[in-house]
Amino acid sequence: MELYYSTEINPDTILLSGEEAKHCVKSLRHNAGDIISVGDGRGSIYECKIIEIKTNSVNLQIINKKIFSERKRPELHIAISPLKNPGRLEWFVEKATEMGVDVVTFLNCQRTEKRHVNRERIRNIIISAGKQSCQTWFTECENQEDFFKFIDGIHSGIKLIANANQEPPLFTNLVNKMTQSVTVLIGPEGDFTNSEVESAVKKGFIQVSLGQNRLRTETAGVLVAGYFSVMKS
Repeated sequence: MELYYSTEINPDTILLSGEEAKHCVKSLRHNAGDIISVGDGRGSIYECKIIEIKTNSVNLQIINKKIFSERKRPELHIAISPLKNPGRLEWFVEKATEMGVDVVTFLNCQRTEKRHVNRERIRNIIISAGKQSCQTWFTECENQEDFFKFIDGIHSGIKLIANANQEPPLFTNLVNKMTQSVTVLIGPEGDFTNSEVESAVKKGFIQVSLGQNRLRTETAGVLVAGYFSVMKS
């Protein structure tokens, strides 16, 4: 399905602007009268008719609200350290969106090497991946947070912290058939420090192993996302 994205939605009309309008008119060469589908990334997809094409925008008339879906349970929140190589982090965000991760937060940990994340670029990747995979709900990207402040603010659901040490219980043994929301912490390339792990455990986080192999940060994130995607199917 060809899907566009907009947040400029009124009871009877929708406005496509910027890159979405350009893609609709110049790339796919739609004309007035054509029928297209537009998602809001919040559960709804609208069947629309193009009524007016302007230089930088496209006006649409809503014909039918096709889908309104609730988020699939359990909701998954991945809190992950930014990476030295931004391309690897962007790859994780793309795959997390394709697999329906509900929320991503970037954690500034004690061993995080690069602390700045280009949020506008991340937002564009989420929109593109959400459209490509025909998601009705797009991944939410929350504000970047300090590790200790973040764990202080998580008060509900199942709370897990991935540990490169193989001693903790296997991740899949704990989350199988869970119905509560789940928050998973994934550390930087040097892993979490002992003080971070100890603080998380004191806040109710359970240490888990992601298997025998040592994984890159972004690979660990995709592994968690993929498991939940299959579990919720």
